[in-house]
Parts: sequence; C-alpha cells; structure tokens
Amino acid sequence: MIYDGLGRLVGIILLSLVTISTVQADGNGLDRAIHEAFQALHRMQKDDGLFQYKYNFVSQKYSNDNNMVRQAGTAYAIGEYLLYLSSQPTQKALARTAQQTLERILARFKTLSIGYKGGRLISQNRRHDKAKTGITALALVAELHYWQATKDNRFESIRKGWLKGLLALHQKEAGFAKLPGSRVESAYYN
Repeated sequence: MIYDGLGRLVGIILLSLVTISTVQADGNGLDRAIHEAFQALHRMQKDDGLFQYKYNFVSQKYSNDNNMVRQAGTAYAIGEYLLYLSSQPTQKALARTAQQTLERILARFKTLSIGYKGGRLISQNRRHDKAKTGITALALVAELHYWQATKDNRFESIRKGWLKGLLALHQKEAGFAKLPGSRVESAYYN
C-alpha cells in the first residue's frame, strides 16, 4: 500500500489559501491548519531540496521515485504560502522558514535545469525526454512568488532561463508542447 502524502498536503495548503483569499479568516483554525500543513511539508524536505514522495506502509519506507510535476506543484504551493505570510507582520518566523524551504527547492530545480533553445527547462534526468512543460511552468511561478515576497533576485538568471525555455516550447498558433521535440499539447500543458 503506497500513500501519496505530498499531494494531499499540497492540496490542503492550496485549498486553505483559496478559502482565506475569498473568505475572512474567522478564527476557526484555518490559519492553524495551513501552518501545520506547511510544517509537515517542511519536515518532508530532503537534503537535496526535493520532498519525500510516496510512503510504502508495507516496507515502512519512502519511495525513491519522484514525480517532478508534484515537486514543482509543492514549490508553487509554498510560494503561495510565502506570499500570504509576507502580508502578515506577526508571522515573520514562519515566513523565514517558508522562504528557506522554497530557496532549497528552487536551488535544486536550478541544478536540474538543462539548456533548450537559449533557455532552460527542468528535467529530473537532465534529458529532454523528461523536461515536461508543467514542471518548468510551476517552478517559474513559484520563483516569481518568491521574488515578489522577498525581493531577493538570487534566482533571476534561472527565472529568465525558464521563461525562455517555455517560450521555445510555444507552438505557432497553438499552445505549448508537452516537452522538447513533441507536437503534443493539451489543457494540462497549456
């Protein structure tokens, strides 16, 4: 039996942030739930910046598999969380922890980035056949949230590289190819 805890935690954070942005937080514990979900993600971050993924209850171990789209989605959720915290003056300690967590995964994504037509794309195996558009797009939005919340430009060069890489995947009069060398597109990749 394998449990995908990463996807569930990211879902909790995103759902909670959407709820907060549309409804006034009224002390029902919503803020606490968001903070606890983030703390769980923070504890799941590995030394390489990525997050533990897929827990196998039979072997009682985490899998070595990585779904890079979910890793990038997690970075996006933490970016949203950091933006939320940056507007809360009483949450400076949590904001700093979220910032450091996001810095680690963005740094890892930078090391996983490969050149493509003058830009950069994220690929788990550093090959074009695994450089899915969605990974780079989510990482780019996470970095933009990071920059908006911190004004720290340390990832500026990779931000520009990811943007150029994504633009290189744009198909004339269409959407975005799912990866280099592909003509396949879908709402998922666009």
